[in-house]
Amino acid sequence: MAEKYFPFNSVSGDREYYAEDFAAYFGDIISSGVSANGDNLGVTAAGGLALSVGTGRAWIKGHIYENTTTKTLTISAGGSLPRIDRVVTRLMVAERKIETIVVEGTPNASPEPPELMRTSVYWDICLAEVYVAASAIEVSQTDITDTRTDNDVCGVVRCAVDNLDVGAFMKASEAAFDAWLAHLKNMLDDNQAGNLQNQIDAIRNDLAGGVYSTPAIVNVRTVPGATVKMILGGIELVATADSFGLAILYPTKLGAYAATATTSNDTYVGSLDIDSIKIYNISLPGLAAMSWADIAEIGQAGAAPYVFQRGETKDVLMGSETITFRLEDFDHDDLASGGKAAMTFLMKDLLSATQRMNSSDTNVGSWNSSEMRTSRMPTYLSQLPAELRAVIKPVIKKTTAGNKQTTVQTTTDSLWLPSCVEVGLHTTEDGYKDEGTTYPLFVDNASRIKKLSNGAGAANYYWLRSPNLGNTTSFRYVTTSGTSNSYIASDSDGVCLGFCV
Repeated sequence: MAEKYFPFNSVSGDREYYAEDFAAYFGDIISSGVSANGDNLGVTAAGGLALSVGTGRAWIKGHIYENTTTKTLTISAGGSLPRIDRVVTRLMVAERKIETIVVEGTPNASPEPPELMRTSVYWDICLAEVYVAASAIEVSQTDITDTRTDNDVCGVVRCAVDNLDVGAFMKASEAAFDAWLAHLKNMLDDNQAGNLQNQIDAIRNDLAGGVYSTPAIVNVRTVPGATVKMILGGIELVATADSFGLAILYPTKLGAYAATATTSNDTYVGSLDIDSIKIYNISLPGLAAMSWADIAEIGQAGAAPYVFQRGETKDVLMGSETITFRLEDFDHDDLASGGKAAMTFLMKDLLSATQRMNSSDTNVGSWNSSEMRTSRMPTYLSQLPAELRAVIKPVIKKTTAGNKQTTVQTTTDSLWLPSCVEVGLHTTEDGYKDEGTTYPLFVDNASRIKKLSNGAGAANYYWLRSPNLGNTTSFRYVTTSGTSNSYIASDSDGVCLGFCV
């Protein structure tokens, strides 16, 4: 049939319509994605390897899906390498159903989420990505990345104008205006036509300048309570960041906006080019440009996993040396005051100068009474900027007792060296495995290699706080190939400092 029309009442059974007719109809006017009303289909950690998918609705290619009660999904335990799983809501045309499922990723030292199925018979929208660390037996909320507002993999249900070619639409509209106005001028006197022309020109200027009735959506991640503004010419949009550091603004004009985020501590300036009608996700500012006071405030609000990402870095002037610290994890280390530290940072590379663990070749007394801890750490701490020292939180660190003992001591530390297991080494050996838990970014030998002079120098050995369990003279260190070895405590090796905020 060359022409189709839909819908009309049936007379004696001469009009029959199929599910694909309705799906095609709705698919032309409603985009695929989750409903914009409320927290639809949010994915949260439910303990162990369980995930909870909240209630809510979604549209997929003109088909509607609704989850009326919380759904529990279970992911597989971590293997020898990390992976990234997806939680997707999948349209299955042949099976005539839509279902929310887990699609397991491929383990890899640098894992990527699995491809979405998007064919004529299957179509996925991704609700969340779940990072599964090597050997993981549980996932936390910090391992879950909400992707519902990402248009590339999901998006929020909107009118199909979201898919409109704005340029082509504007050209067609202008041509229609011209034809209509030419016809109308023939019917009006000069004054009436002139007045109408002025009004139409004003509308045209708006349209040509990118002003539309349908807004873009800008999700800004920043400090909770911050005032966020977007300014373009005489247009000023304002929103306040919620308790998770999210401020949402709705620009209706395309163009390059000046953006600011004002907190109780600082004002940050950025820019954002709104070049189409879609959802934008930005941070203002990123970790690198944010003050330590605001970073700490985000941590205290419990918003750090929503504003930052593991692996982000921030430079710190330490004495006369600029050192890059990397955000290793969220809610990982135990605070001395109780609860979890919001964020843990480690040096991305090493200090320029090497240091010894002890003046003599002994590991008796372990990390607790080592020269590195009792003498060097206070010196390093004094070299950090005052604004950073003000927000560092003392944490509990576990280390074997030295002198060939596998019993574990605890210390309270503001600055510290990582242990074997914290960098992913000796994770199953008695003693070593009890010195904390692995930070997720340490996934293989390459991820453990560090260079002197903040990366400008050569790869170098660097100390771990773990005593060698096989003798009374050595501490463990990371080699230039990212493996583990040990050497006498008086040797001079690289230094990689950690702290928590």
